[in-house]
Parts: sequence; structure tokens; C-alpha cells
Amino acid sequence: MTVHRDRRSDTVHSVSLAALLLAGCGFAPDLSRFPNCRDAGECPSGSLCLTQENRCVPRCGENCASSDAGTDAGSDAGFGVDAGLGLALSSRALPAAIETKPWAFTFAPTGGQGAYSFKLDGGIPGFSLSVGGQLATPAAPTPGTFPFFITVEDEAQPRGQVTTGFTLVVQPLLRIASGVLVAGRQGQPYFEQLSATGGSAPFRWVLDGGLPPAGVSLNADGGVQGSPTASSVVSFGVTVSDSSVPPQQASRVVTLETRLLDVVLAIATRGAADGRVGTPYSQPLKAYGGSPAYTWSVQTGSASLPPGLTLTNAGSAWQVSGTPTVVGTFDFTIRCVDSALGSQSQALRLVVY
Repeated sequence: MTVHRDRRSDTVHSVSLAALLLAGCGFAPDLSRFPNCRDAGECPSGSLCLTQENRCVPRCGENCASSDAGTDAGSDAGFGVDAGLGLALSSRALPAAIETKPWAFTFAPTGGQGAYSFKLDGGIPGFSLSVGGQLATPAAPTPGTFPFFITVEDEAQPRGQVTTGFTLVVQPLLRIASGVLVAGRQGQPYFEQLSATGGSAPFRWVLDGGLPPAGVSLNADGGVQGSPTASSVVSFGVTVSDSSVPPQQASRVVTLETRLLDVVLAIATRGAADGRVGTPYSQPLKAYGGSPAYTWSVQTGSASLPPGLTLTNAGSAWQVSGTPTVVGTFDFTIRCVDSALGSQSQALRLVVY
């Protein structure tokens, strides 16, 4: 939506939503395509804040162009305020960025006179705007939704200027969280769910190099199940695709150990899935053999769990759970004691992104 300022007058008139309705417009405008007002009701030059709706809308002068009203309202990501001779900046939706990945988009104004100059107004962590109008980052650092404004000027006298509001979405990077799976026992039913962090659910899983142990298969939903037919340690590749458009993909080699069936207490949890700051986490702790029930603890003298995670139990279901708060790699040792006081320990590494 582009609104022209009449160069014959230096007076700029503010038109509020209430005034439009009192004038008998007879409709409720959809303002969702306009950016939110910033702190203290501030908006870029050439626009004003409708405080009740908390939206920045264009100002217009005596020759406010009405022909643009409602045009492509469903797909615009912002608005343009044209103070020049035909200068315009498309408010098309921006392609999404992905956390840690390079991203670039070049704004292409039309009309006006001479070369263009650009200004970025609004915080997008890790992004910068070049003199040529390219918004870019070598590695998008923070997932989230970021509103901002681009102001472009031409070299006309007086200068033409247009300000447009945009929204950039930075999607969390898709990663496979599972690495070393819970150990299985030969000839016994087995099930373990592969997990992923980031991306957009639902996910689809496929094999990508190698095969699970004989008697075990991978389901499209990430379930690894079957009845192992032999004692072995097998590594195989998996790839997961998410539901983003276009979809993200991630690959990883996972390992599954199968042991002989015996009665000796053994910890089946051989590794901890990766976590993500701010995302709820749960890693079940499993053992077999010995004399159930089992009691678990973090072994005295080993490093502590990542901040935000604790060891909990609900009946016999023990797990490391919570919401991680700190990025890092954390090594610790878990200890399992059965009812006959038999015990086993297992070192684990938990990576938090």
C-alpha cells in the first residue's frame, strides 16, 4: 500500500481509524499486515501509531491515493509511504531464515530518480544492511520473529522517500537429538523413539546408509523397533525431514547395542539425547536384569546435570527432565541400584544447543 504526499503543501494530515469509520466507510479494515508500533508508540517517519490497534499506518496528504486500498492485502508484509515521484518499495513477504545458516535478501525499489540509499530501522540480531540494499547475515543467530522497517531515498530534489515495514522469521535449525540408543536384548521386543530438536513437526524419518541390527527396523515416525536376533553393536545412518516450506533435513549416524539375555543388572541407557535451550527435555533411564525395582542417582563426584534439568521419578519411571537454560556440553555419571543392592554406573554426555 503506497500513499503519496502532495508536494504543494508541507502539511501532513493524520487520518485515524476512528475518523474513517465516522466518515461512513462501513467496513472494519484489516490492519494485520501493518507492523506493530514500537515502544512508546513510535513509528518510522511517514507513519503514525493507531494506539488502540497498536499498528503503524501511513500518513497521507491532500491527494491520498485511494486506489491502493485493499490491493493484495492478504500477502503484503508491510506498507510503503511514498514522498517521492513514483518511488516505491515492494512489501513482498521475505523468505524465512534458518538458525546458524547464511541468509541474504536484496531490496529492489522502483521509480524515483538517481541512485538509492537505504536505512534499517529495527533490531534483527546478527543482520546488517549494505549500502546496496542487501540485508544479510553470515549465520542467523537467534530464532524468532523480527519486525523491522526499511527506508529508501532517491536523489530527486527534494528527495523522494519510502518506508516499508517487514517481518523476518528465523526458524530453529533442525537437528537429530538421538545418538546412542538404548541397548536391546537378543530375542526380546525392542522399541526406541528417535528424536529431533528445532524444525517444524511432524517429522519423517528414513534410513540413510547402513541397516539396523537384524530383526529391527526404522518406522517413518522415527520408531526403532523389532526383536534383535543376535548380539551385536550396529551403527546406521538416519535422515529426518521436517514440515517447513521448503523442508529442512538433518542426518546422523546412530548406534544400537544388542546384548545376550542374562540376569545380571545392566544399564540399558547408553547415551543421552541432545537438548535445546528453552525446549522441554526428557531422557528416560532404563535398566534390565538384577532385582527390580531400580533406584537412580547422579553419581557422587561426577559433574552435575545441565542447569534446568533434574533427575525425577514417577513410580518406576526414572528420567532426566526439565527445560535446559544454558548452552554447552555436560558430562555426568548415573548410578542404578536394584532391590538386592546390586549397582551399575554409566557415563553420559548431554549436549545442549
